[in-house]
Amino acid sequence: TSREQFAECAGDLSKKVDTLIVAGGDGTVSDVINAVDPEMKLAYLPLGSACALGQVLGLPFNVEKAAAQIRDGSARHLDLILCDNDKKAIMASIGINSFTLRMREKLLKIGIKGGMAYGIGTTAAYFKYKRTDVTINADGEVFTLRNVITTIIAKTPSFGYRMILVPEAGIDDGYLHVLAVNVGYFRVAYNIFKSFFAPIRTGEYRKATNVAVTLKEPRFLQIDGNIYKKAKEFKFTVLPGALKLIF
Repeated sequence: TSREQFAECAGDLSKKVDTLIVAGGDGTVSDVINAVDPEMKLAYLPLGSACALGQVLGLPFNVEKAAAQIRDGSARHLDLILCDNDKKAIMASIGINSFTLRMREKLLKIGIKGGMAYGIGTTAAYFKYKRTDVTINADGEVFTLRNVITTIIAKTPSFGYRMILVPEAGIDDGYLHVLAVNVGYFRVAYNIFKSFFAPIRTGEYRKATNVAVTLKEPRFLQIDGNIYKKAKEFKFTVLPGALKLIF
């Protein structure tokens, strides 16, 4: 089943139920969010490899416990990111993360899966990815950084795999949290390793409700672990309380 077929199926099913339960990773949740009516109530069984949303919400990574929490839970309103007035997301990034995902997709096709595929893809990306200059407009404050390795637009502190890269981010605080990283590879690798054990932030940080990112050279944008598109300019807007999730 392709992602498009899955999204179509989710959209059709959502018209027949009061609450749609999504089982999978962050990318699965993202596909469903973009396929169903904004007023649809969702519930989440975190079964993917990264599961940043599940970690942030403290959801059990056990199916029976997660199902019980859904049964006894209540609907809460969480924020989303609107990317280029087109796609909704919980986490987005431009740069080496997207490059890594594209490498991972190639590895998945030859049978390498899960954290191993992500780890190999990340290592390969450090040697092959080319940095670029980035200009960011965060609610009217404009700044430019040279040789940026990644620009993250987040609603959650976690980037999956228990990495806390944007500790200031809140899933329901009404802001986008922007982090542009242009430090050296050694420091990036060290801080990623450290982020598994303690919250850490490396790079230029801002919070805003509207963000525009302009790159010197086109790069891919990924949203929730799915490649979206390649461009030189991207716009992001916060959608306060746009996701109704039961937990």
